[in-house]
Amino acid sequence: MIRFLAACLCLTSPLLFASSPYLTEMTPSKDSSVAPLAKLSPLYVGAYGGYGLVSGAYGVDGQTTQGRFALGIDAYTSSYAAIGVEAAVQTGNIARLEVDSALIDAAGGLPLQTVLKPFPDLLLFLRCKLSSFSIFAKGGIAYRQLQFEDRTSSQDTIRRINCDIQAGFGYQISSSARFTMFYQGIYSGRNASVTLAPNNDLILGQIPTQQSGWLGIEYAL
Repeated sequence: MIRFLAACLCLTSPLLFASSPYLTEMTPSKDSSVAPLAKLSPLYVGAYGGYGLVSGAYGVDGQTTQGRFALGIDAYTSSYAAIGVEAAVQTGNIARLEVDSALIDAAGGLPLQTVLKPFPDLLLFLRCKLSSFSIFAKGGIAYRQLQFEDRTSSQDTIRRINCDIQAGFGYQISSSARFTMFYQGIYSGRNASVTLAPNNDLILGQIPTQQSGWLGIEYAL
């Protein structure tokens, strides 16, 4: 009798363990519907629209809407801050310059119309995180080109590297998208410092300061 019971226990023990709830909990799930969380890239792209003022322009010519596209990377990140690099391209403007009437008369009596070409800039930034909000500061250089549109001379175009500063705040609207609002200043001088050469050629001395306010979206790739 004892031998019979032992034989029955040996035969039924695999079935008992297979149906045990404890064994079921220990067995890894093969449910493929649960995917691991995706890790966001440190790279991001940004698209912005703004309104700004270029100094030294005649009337309201210096006031203009602007567009900007940026590519950046968070080189270092922590729970509270990020440090990185951003490169961008920004639209320019067409404006008449505000100069002395004597200079306009000497140059033919017509207003001096100029074109500020679209230009690139390169910035370093620090972003501090405060829950869903963030504040940031960026600083670097902008490579700008200004030229006369309505006349030519031996020195009718200048190219300058100027200081570019930005500061503002952001709001995280999703895990990968951030709304931003910021101020930009590219500093140089109050006007273009136009002079008249002995041969009556007009010479541009500098590219005036421009200041803008921006709204935009940044998206982590």
